[in-house]
Amino acid sequence: MSDYTQVFDLTIPAGNGVATPVEYATPVGICDVERILITFPPGCAGLVNACIFAAHSPAYPNLANTYLAYDDYTYDQAVTNQINSGQWSIEAYNLDYFPHLLQVVFMCNLIAQSPTSPATQPISL
Repeated sequence: MSDYTQVFDLTIPAGNGVATPVEYATPVGICDVERILITFPPGCAGLVNACIFAAHSPAYPNLANTYLAYDDYTYDQAVTNQINSGQWSIEAYNLDYFPHLLQVVFMCNLIAQSPTSPATQPISL
C-alpha cells in the first residue's frame, strides 16, 4: 500500500500527431513510485498514445518512440528499479479530431532517511 497518491489530469490536444508529441511534467516529489495508472477513457479509440518518462527518458514502454494506446481502459504499471527524484512525465500525442483527457495516478512511498553522521569520526590518540 502506498503512502500517498498524486493525480494528474492531462488534456491531449486534438491532432497534434506523432511528429509533435507533448511532454507533460508530472512531478511527484522525492519518493519511490510503487504503481502508475493511466486511464484512457472511452472515445480514445487507440488514437491517443502515451509513454511514461522517468527523468526525460522513456520508462514504460522503455523503447524510444513506443507508446501505449487504448480505449476505455486503465493501464496499470507496477514500478520497480526506477528513479526516486520525482522527475516523472508523460509524453503523449493525439491523432483524433477531438481533445482527450488522460488521468494519470502515481502511487508513491516516502523515502526513509537515516540521520546523517559526520564523514569521519574523531579519533583519540
